[in-house]
Formats: sequence, C-alpha cells, structure tokens
Amino acid sequence: SVNWFVDNAAGGNSAVGTIDASGHYTAPAAAANHTVTAVSVADATKSGSAQVTVARSVKVTITPTSAIVPAKGTQQFAANVTPVPNLGITWSVDGTAGGSSTAGTIDANGLYTAPSTFGTHTVTATSKDDPGQSASAQVTVPGGMAISPLKARVPEGGTQQFTVTVTDPALLPVTWSADGTTGGSSSSGTITSTPPLTPPPPMQALTQSGLQVSRVPAQPRRPKSR
Repeated sequence: SVNWFVDNAAGGNSAVGTIDASGHYTAPAAAANHTVTAVSVADATKSGSAQVTVARSVKVTITPTSAIVPAKGTQQFAANVTPVPNLGITWSVDGTAGGSSTAGTIDANGLYTAPSTFGTHTVTATSKDDPGQSASAQVTVPGGMAISPLKARVPEGGTQQFTVTVTDPALLPVTWSADGTTGGSSSSGTITSTPPLTPPPPMQALTQSGLQVSRVPAQPRRPKSR
C-alpha cells in the first residue's frame, strides 16, 4: 500500500487539494500547480509523483445573443468573462478571427460590421485564458434592397443623388422610377439608372422607390427700394 501526499502534506488540505486512500484527488478552489506523491508504506524511500494543474473555471457570456443587422450596418456586441481578473477574449466571425469581407468584420471592442450580401453568420467571443470556453451570437443580414437617402429636399432645377444597396443578387438589376414611371417624367422629375435625379416643376411631389421629395416654389425677388 501507499501513503498519499499533496505538496508534501499527508492527504493534502483545503489550500492544495485533498487526496484519499484510494488516490482520488479533489482540487482546491484556487488555480495553481501542485504535486501529488505516493510513498510506499513498506519502503518510504520508494515514491512516485505527478504534477497537477488546477485551472480556473472560465465562463464567457455574450450580449446580445442574436441580432438583425442591415447590409453594411453595425452592431455592438459585449462579452463578459469570469472570474476576474482574466486575459480577456478574442472575437471571430464564422470561425475567422476578426471576420472577413464575406461574413462581416468585428474589431477588438466587439463592433460588428455586416457584409454587403445577405446571410446568417456567427459572432464568437473566445476566452484567452481557456480557448475551450466561448460564447456565440447569431447575426442575420436580411436580403432585400435599401435606398438612401429616404427623404430629400431638392431645389428647382437641382439634382439629388440616390443610391441603392442590394443584398440579394437575385434582385439585380434594378430600375429607377419616379411616381411609378420608369425614368420619371417632365412633371415628376427624371431619374436615370445612375442618378442624379432632375426635379420636376414647382409644387410637385416626387415618390421615387418610396422616397418623398418635397418641391418648394421659388420666391419672387422684391424690387430694390431707391
């Protein structure tokens, strides 16, 4: 038979961990390295030792756990790691550290920037202390079209540049219309496949893919007094 020791303490203790007569070791609450030793009862000069590393129990959480982010939009994520202090976390998107142009990117502060195409992606925060511990959030970049600006005020005879972001290639190509007329008209204003838009005469309303552009009549100049 053998006698068991932990860091030269027979049976161990609460600080270094305990070990019973069958060699079952129970780790202490604090992370550290310890030495477990078995000494022969018949010959105390004969022994064997093993090194034990007590690792901290790391837990990672992430908020929010899901998000819908428009194409090229941003979403702030936050990660919490316990216990404290700790070495912090690393961010990845779809398994790539820092993300990519196709999955979206994420900086060291957890700010995610969506790609220009639709899809579902996974943002992950991984513990630097224990890479086996992580937490993930699902990001959905919806398919569709987004136009900018949503509203514009254009002077008579002026122009307005509109842009459209298409996240689903199946929606391409797009056509531009004003008041339901492709390319617009002299009364509603004209728009080309590569805007700018030419506004209509005074006091007309222009709806271009859901956009409302207000028309304001020109004010007559007052004669100068002498």
